Amino acid sequence: MHTPTQAVIDQLEAASDALAAAPSSSTQPSAPPQPGAAAAKQPTPGAAPAGTGGNATTHYLVLDHYVAGGPAALWAYDGAAWRAGLISEPGDEQGVVQVAFAANRVDVWWDTSGSLSVIRSWKYL
Repeated sequence: MHTPTQAVIDQLEAASDALAAAPSSSTQPSAPPQPGAAAAKQPTPGAAPAGTGGNATTHYLVLDHYVAGGPAALWAYDGAAWRAGLISEPGDEQGVVQVAFAANRVDVWWDTSGSLSVIRSWKYL
């Protein structure tokens, strides 16, 4: 893994500020795609602009855990933008994030609002 550039870190800060300012959403995520049905593509910068749904293989994962409570935010950088998924269950925060951080590859899907809906973690044996 490579260390993120300052530009990537600045994009995360801007996306985090935008998420904090946005009204919360409690919609259930859609069912994950069947294996092989919608393969994740390699990210292409600018291929999925804001306001469109899509999928990609992540370059970076970041977890914002709030000690005073509230949902955690799992951020994924797809080469073009940071996208977040809120995790409100402590068990999910520990399990999903631990699996994703241990994976060799993580593919993500997001909806038209840019919120993560599916996280697929790959571990190469």
